[in-house]
Amino acid sequence: MVLRAILRYLINNEKLIERMAESYPIRRTAQLVVALTYRLKRIAKDQDRQDKGVNRFKSIIKYFKGRFQNKIKNDKQKKKQ
Repeated sequence: MVLRAILRYLINNEKLIERMAESYPIRRTAQLVVALTYRLKRIAKDQDRQDKGVNRFKSIIKYFKGRFQNKIKNDKQKKKQ
């Protein structure tokens, strides 16, 4: 209860918040968080592009495999006749 009151006082103390915001550790931490966020977004975007490329490649292979199998099946049926 006492700790909560102290934290509430510290959080609502505007001068303290400004001093902390201007301190090197807080600024550096904020910079690192922003840099990490952008890096993770870029990694996610690159991964999404790779996944789309792989899925497209798989669908093309599946399409040609199906056509090839149909062609073989049709040729076998023609030979039987």
